[in-house]
Amino acid sequence: MRIKWLSFLIISFLGFASSGWSKTDALMDPKIVLESAVKEYVSNSLEISTDQVRLRPLHRSFSPPICPENFEISFFEKSENSLLVECKSAKWRSYISINITEIRDIPVYVESFERGHPLTSKELILERMEGNFSNSILDRKNLGLVVLRRPVKPGQIALTSDVEKAVVAHKLIRDVEAKSKLTTSSIKKIIIAESRANENQIFPTRLIKGSIAARQLRAGRILSRIDFNERKRALFVTENIRYGGLVDNTNTEMRTTNDKIPKNYVLDLSALGRVQAVRLLRSDTLLRHSDVRPAPLVRSGEATTLSIKKGSLNIAVTLIALENGLMGDLIKLKNPDSGENVVARVTGVGKVTLPN
Repeated sequence: MRIKWLSFLIISFLGFASSGWSKTDALMDPKIVLESAVKEYVSNSLEISTDQVRLRPLHRSFSPPICPENFEISFFEKSENSLLVECKSAKWRSYISINITEIRDIPVYVESFERGHPLTSKELILERMEGNFSNSILDRKNLGLVVLRRPVKPGQIALTSDVEKAVVAHKLIRDVEAKSKLTTSSIKKIIIAESRANENQIFPTRLIKGSIAARQLRAGRILSRIDFNERKRALFVTENIRYGGLVDNTNTEMRTTNDKIPKNYVLDLSALGRVQAVRLLRSDTLLRHSDVRPAPLVRSGEATTLSIKKGSLNIAVTLIALENGLMGDLIKLKNPDSGENVVARVTGVGKVTLPN
């Protein structure tokens, strides 16, 4: 039995040797030579690794010749995915299609995370990968504030579709009674998907400082701006102002309040210019834009200065206004000495000039 097995090994070896196969012959296979030449050409032309070049599957009948002078290769019509390959001595040519794969650092998750988890760049690591990657890969450097849309596993490639934009919200950690002060120690900042928050739940934390609960609030509630009256500064009337009376720094002052205030409250009186009351304004009431209107700079019956410039001379004449006038208005005035009426343009408080 041992003799028969030894004879089989000897015959098998001799048969293998007589077949003429060698590693060198395999490397000289025209298909292998062609593939190597194509990869080398594309690598040098595009300055990429030969590992990134893939020949698309060739037809079974594809049979390039042995080309002593080496194959001539060029990109076909400026395409990076199609090549013209020629062997002029054999009068042979063919078009070959290729794919170019990327080799780049791709972010993957370091561990498993559940849906809604606020994702940070520290929870992603870069792994060098080869493939055709789209723009759907998550940008680890510009992650922003995001939460996961779905559960993920360690080693899984991080895609833009995995996350959604998030916002900072404020969650109560204890009950707060109505009209009680809210403090930052009563809340916990949380990060939630923007799609889960309404616009009133998105606000800066500073608004909570000094605010008063508008109603009884239970622990676990995500705060909304309608849940509390924030502390604001606003302009208040300090004395009764009659209809048509001037509203200025002498009868108003800035105060801080937690009362619910209208959207049209006045914060800066100086920005309104000279204004007057459109109704009786009671003392200690908040001043609204609808409470005032522009006041005339010149009032009917008041002495008004007319400035006249002639060369280097400036002449001032005192006239009596016959009508009210705002800035830029043309109004009638009377010269008390001559009784003559004059039309002039309002330029300031109690001031007019002749129109051009």
